[in-house]
Amino acid sequence: MSASSGQAFYRIGKLPCGIRPNYIRAFRKNKEGARVNLAYLDGRYIKAADASVYLIQRQGIGQFTRRAFKNLESLFRYNYNENRGKDPWKYLVEVSEETLRKMRNGAMISLTFEGQMIIEQGTRPNRPVYKIENGRKRGLTRPEIVNRLGGWGRVFEVPPEVILSYEDGEPIDREYRPS
Repeated sequence: MSASSGQAFYRIGKLPCGIRPNYIRAFRKNKEGARVNLAYLDGRYIKAADASVYLIQRQGIGQFTRRAFKNLESLFRYNYNENRGKDPWKYLVEVSEETLRKMRNGAMISLTFEGQMIIEQGTRPNRPVYKIENGRKRGLTRPEIVNRLGGWGRVFEVPPEVILSYEDGEPIDREYRPS
């Protein structure tokens, strides 16, 4: 190998000018022995073998923390909070279980749509809109109520499982005034 090859510097412990030894720690070897840059994982989601979904956060050079989402609702709410839109799955990446185990566990992410309006994902017409209040979903009976509560830009599209996780509350009629 030539002296200019990054692999040669990595193996013999010498680094070219301008490269700090700490940066090498952000690389791990995959099953085939090739070095993989883990820095791209920062802010991405990973699904573990047990179906848990984690947010990966870089804590320092070569140090990553995995934070489990409490449930599907937490994942979608986090994704909206980060202005990523309604599809968190496009931020999902795959890594080996071994790589995932090497990461420290961080605090669980537990978020809800409390105080927000939600609608089931899809294109089906006349889907009901709900306002989440006190852990219950309250159906909005008229489109004008959506406008009064902030408009359609403030309605979050979520999977049906999130909507079904809430108990039914009293519908919101035209007399409703937000608190």
